Amino acid sequence: MANNETFRQDVEKALEADGTRLGEVFIAWREDPNQHSIADKVGTSTAVVYYHTRTIRALIESGKVTYTPGVAKKVADEIRRFVKRNRDTDILSRETITKLGDLEDEYNRISNNEEGIIRENERIERETEKLQRSDGPGIYVYSYPHYVNYPVVSSDEDDTTPRTYLKIGVSETDAAERIGQQNTTAVPEPIMPLRIYTHPDGNLKEIEHLIHGHLNAADHNRVNKGRRRGRPRKSGDEWFLTHLPFIDSTASLLGLKIEYAYEEEDEIDG
Repeated sequence: MANNETFRQDVEKALEADGTRLGEVFIAWREDPNQHSIADKVGTSTAVVYYHTRTIRALIESGKVTYTPGVAKKVADEIRRFVKRNRDTDILSRETITKLGDLEDEYNRISNNEEGIIRENERIERETEKLQRSDGPGIYVYSYPHYVNYPVVSSDEDDTTPRTYLKIGVSETDAAERIGQQNTTAVPEPIMPLRIYTHPDGNLKEIEHLIHGHLNAADHNRVNKGRRRGRPRKSGDEWFLTHLPFIDSTASLLGLKIEYAYEEEDEIDG
């Protein structure tokens, strides 16, 4: 079994040679660990940087970092892709690959920890309650923890972000209240609020329509793809198979400001 120093050297060498977004983030991270600085240098969003840096820490520190279930699942998936890319190269030793497999298993175990999942859901409920104390119109994005933690469309390519079901709606009076209204006993999990966007003087209904249209044009809608113009709106019309970096980028192009962003707690004690 590779010792910690040999393991770290192998991993760092592989990250330096990694031509995907993970490798780009690693090189930028070594120069400056600030997430905004990395995002600017790499040309991506801080949301993408967030999970890549968590994976880098898990690799470099050889599993000494313990993450919450939601973050642990994403880290496990990234480790799996990292091993797959390097399995047939001469960069990683057999011992290092074995240890990486053990590391993936460990983070998968954390992601399925029932106590951790309960604590994570309780935090989502607290976050929703806190959000409802704010007010004002806006375009909102939310999903359910299962969809966020277990994307519907995963990817083995690091620079293709996995997609999952996200709801994008609008309230011209109170976006936070609108999210809260949908958090009822009829839903299978507590709603996970992800974004509220605002615009100082824009027509929010029109902007929402533009966002939906852009997502459809980019083929990020598999929920109600068969709906034709002129037909009545149906259940699922505001649900898209997409990812937050794409929505953030679209919102930025339309002059929207992020008023609220859900930040996952990542590290836990023990």
